[in-house]
Amino acid sequence: MPGFDLETYQIPLDTLMPSKRIPDGVMSTRKYKQVVSSIHEIGLIAKDNKTYTYSHRVNRLSTIQEHYMIRRAIDRGVSKECLA
Repeated sequence: MPGFDLETYQIPLDTLMPSKRIPDGVMSTRKYKQVVSSIHEIGLIAKDNKTYTYSHRVNRLSTIQEHYMIRRAIDRGVSKECLA
């Protein structure tokens, strides 16, 4: 049984609200801007309920996983310039 609904929904980013207060200065950081840019280009993908396990705050992305994600984005039409 999947952890999430398999139907796709299109939701404008400006209608999303944070679930908690964002600390001052976070929205101007490079990492925050990268995440927002990524969501604009590729969308938000949450196919798996592993995000909600005890280790949901740990971000361990191997070089191979990063390469796979970049290749997949390019295959979906995201330009190399946008990824850069």
